[in-house]
Amino acid sequence: MNKKDCVLSIIITAHREGLVAHKTMKSVERAVKKIEEASISYEVIVSIDRGDDQTIDYFNNYTGLPIHIYQWDHGDLSSSRNSAIKKAHGQFVSFIDADDLMSENWLHDSVQLLLKKPYGKYVAHSAYTIEFEGADSIVQKTGCTTKDQDILLSVLSGRWNSVIIAPITLLKKFPYAPNSPGYGYEDWYLSCCLIENGVKNILIPQTAIFVRRKSSGSEWARQKASRSLLHAHPIFKPSNFRSIDINKIRVPQSEQHRQTKNTIKELIIRSRIPLGLIRRPLAIIRRGRNALLKRPAHSQTVESIPKWLKTEWKALHSIEKEIFPPSPLPSTYHTITDDHYRVGLAYWEMCKELRSDNYDYALFVPWLKRGGADLFAVNYANTAASIGKKVLVISTNEVPADYSEWRSQLDKKIDFLQFGTITRFFSIDQKYRLLEQLIENTNIKTLHILNSELAYDFVRDHETYIKATNKRVIATAYSQSTDETGRIFGFSHSHIPQVYQLLDLITTDNEAVKSMWVNEYAYDPQKIVVHHQPLTKNHYPVVDKLPNSRRILWASRLAPEKLPKLVSEIADLLPEDVHIDMYGDPSPEFPASSLPPHPRVHYIGGFNGVASLPAEKYDAFLYTSLFDGMPNTPVEIALRGLPIIAARVGGLPDFIGENGFIVDDITNPKAYTKCIKQTLDDIESSFNKAKNLREKASREFSEDSFIGEVKSMFSNN
Repeated sequence: MNKKDCVLSIIITAHREGLVAHKTMKSVERAVKKIEEASISYEVIVSIDRGDDQTIDYFNNYTGLPIHIYQWDHGDLSSSRNSAIKKAHGQFVSFIDADDLMSENWLHDSVQLLLKKPYGKYVAHSAYTIEFEGADSIVQKTGCTTKDQDILLSVLSGRWNSVIIAPITLLKKFPYAPNSPGYGYEDWYLSCCLIENGVKNILIPQTAIFVRRKSSGSEWARQKASRSLLHAHPIFKPSNFRSIDINKIRVPQSEQHRQTKNTIKELIIRSRIPLGLIRRPLAIIRRGRNALLKRPAHSQTVESIPKWLKTEWKALHSIEKEIFPPSPLPSTYHTITDDHYRVGLAYWEMCKELRSDNYDYALFVPWLKRGGADLFAVNYANTAASIGKKVLVISTNEVPADYSEWRSQLDKKIDFLQFGTITRFFSIDQKYRLLEQLIENTNIKTLHILNSELAYDFVRDHETYIKATNKRVIATAYSQSTDETGRIFGFSHSHIPQVYQLLDLITTDNEAVKSMWVNEYAYDPQKIVVHHQPLTKNHYPVVDKLPNSRRILWASRLAPEKLPKLVSEIADLLPEDVHIDMYGDPSPEFPASSLPPHPRVHYIGGFNGVASLPAEKYDAFLYTSLFDGMPNTPVEIALRGLPIIAARVGGLPDFIGENGFIVDDITNPKAYTKCIKQTLDDIESSFNKAKNLREKASREFSEDSFIGEVKSMFSNN
């Protein structure tokens, strides 16, 4: 045969299949007879990549068909395919792995159909894939739809496998992407290239490929176990993806029903109606509806397959005894599912919120609401933007769209993505896939995790990718919490240890947590940096003198860990002329009605920042807490110039030092009472200490200092 006249190059990719390859070759021989009968010229190429002795010996001794053997040292199936393509001479190229089998008509019917189509515009796929050995399943494929719909459906997974017949010009133009560390799914990547360039992926009727699905040791199993990513592709760039006309996407009715159910579920959750109260009425309505429709409440579907497939399945049993249609039949899967629409539509929603195709820095937070950690997040993001970084803030918790009230405090150049809101009720695998596509296709260089459980888990589970791409990962934690039994918990213990080896930097706001990590976990102290909130950028009215009013200010949120009930116990032990005013927003865990009544403790209500508090009316500030990092309120009070009596928690002892009172026994009202009395008995000395503390706060919590800390955070690459 003249090489120029070759119509089909049949490429068998081999590795360590050993004598199992004989099953594949018998299947190929059977299919080749059909193309020989049709006078279709062909060649057979065996591409062996780092093959073992048994595999190499088998092909060297094989005589069933004329074959050309090439050996490579790639260690990568993609590269093995690309190298084999360079050796091929056919107009079309067919691939099959050396442990899979094909239906008898696969080669013949595919080539005949492709020859009738405009060359270079179509790629052939089998109508079915039958998985056997490590997994039993029937995969019924779907061909191409519209370009936009195919792009949207490609976010979750590839819809066509590697067993294709394609024009050689296409395979040379779009080589398989390498399965380098952290990456995989070369067939998925190829399909993205084909979709982008308008190539039609068509199914060849009544054809099937039988894939040996090994539970371990295969490239597929490796990619799945290591959570390999698809290489970045232009169709997934936010600017391209959001250009999809979503109104022309035909969303199946089943997915529309799911969206409606989730909307109802969301409304019920937000209304706080106990689900138990509505489950029974809904079940009654559902039964009544089914009765009216005269159908059973749980319809049974009987799996069936075409007659031709069952015949071919049995025919291949003569070659491979592992292949035989079982009874009952395994589940039939489809290459387009509701999940494909769900994830694709979610990615479109995400891209709609993004104004850039590339980000230097992604900050992962649970949300952005009022609080100390949230203020840190806002300051990190705004400062990064101020020094020229492209910033994306990603909220990961499943909360309502209006929950992140502090997103308005972000610089206008910063994009804010409510990932948790968009993916509410999604599975973890679906969330991971969306994060993979987002991080890879926007080329995010630095991942900064601040109290986001999902982000911690993502980094932990994508270790290979994180290392291979040199992503810079920063984790921030501030304190360790304590429950009512005395158990200590928090991200500092539950999550940072799981990703420590992947972290470039750990930041916190106090030396106490840093010391804990070094002493309890043997962390490298050079890897841990203490950052201080840039609080001086706000205006704090300074107290000129203490009024000697015998009134004490308490300000915090009403929450169990802030020990608000302790305040009345402290007041019991103070002189009759000393009063305590309490400011703070209530929380679901601690409504204002939970405060015990006391004639000298007055709950005033919430407050809009420390600057709004009438500090000039008070002689001292009282801070009670069960645990903390570096709480903002005492620092802001220091900037206003009030004497401070505070619990020994977090970074407060280092900050206050001798310039105030630190209470060691943090739940003992007598300990607080003693410090309050000493403060009130020597107002002048207390005020002088407060002045010293104000100077320290102005120095350590300055905006310039924080900018320097953030610049250093980015420069330590």
